[in-house]
Amino acid sequence: MAAALALLVAGAAALAAACPGAGSGTHLACRGAGLSSLPPLHDRLVVVDVSNNNITSLPPDALQPAAGLRDLNLSANRLESVSAGALSSASLGRLWLDRCALTLLPPMHLPRLHYLSVEDNEVREVPAATLAETRALRVLRLARNRLRAPPTAALAHTPRLQALNLASNEISELTSTSLPALSSLHTLILKRNRITHIDERAFVNTPALRVL
Repeated sequence: MAAALALLVAGAAALAAACPGAGSGTHLACRGAGLSSLPPLHDRLVVVDVSNNNITSLPPDALQPAAGLRDLNLSANRLESVSAGALSSASLGRLWLDRCALTLLPPMHLPRLHYLSVEDNEVREVPAATLAETRALRVLRLARNRLRAPPTAALAHTPRLQALNLASNEISELTSTSLPALSSLHTLILKRNRITHIDERAFVNTPALRVL
């Protein structure tokens, strides 16, 4: 028992040293700390940065202990497995999943999410269900993936979207139905794709578009 307690205390001390704020603070910074799993979260956390680690999976309800979480940076981890329900939070506003070797985005139940960055991955498609519970989303960054077309069905769930970055993908055309009704979209970045055809009605559903 004493040995187990000593090991637990030593582990907590190591976590505290590698992750400032791992105790009861509002900010948890664990960048490049060699973590293989998400560290323990608590209800006072507002900002969590665990980028550049070795985290490969997120368990169900991973974010539930951090009821007030606003910002989560998981970039530069190799997320091979994201369980159903892992990306579920009533409070999360910004999420970074850049450079995580993702090929598919899991469904997200994030009703207050307004900023999502999933750049530099291997994403080929974004299923409609992925963004079905992210209707507050205003900025979506999907640059440098392997999308062959805009994720039309998923975007239909983001009526407040203002900026969409699809640069450096494999998109070859924009049809009259490529973009759903996005009345607030003012910025659409499509540079460095393989676009050979743009339908004359491609932007009929984006009347506020100013930057292309």
